[in-house]
Amino acid sequence: MSAVGASSAPEQFPVAGRLTGPAVVTVATTIFGALTPYLSQALIDSTGQRIRR
Repeated sequence: MSAVGASSAPEQFPVAGRLTGPAVVTVATTIFGALTPYLSQALIDSTGQRIRR
C-alpha cells in the first residue's frame, strides 16, 4: 500500500500542482511531527501527570 500511495498521491492534484500538493503535506507532517515531543513534554510539565503502565 505504501508504494502505491507514493505514486498515486500526486495524481489527486491538478497537473499544475502535482509537486506543490505533496510538498505541502510533507512540510505539514514535518512541522507537526517535530512539535509533538515538545508539546507532550510541556503538557506533562504543566499538569504533572505521567502515563503509568
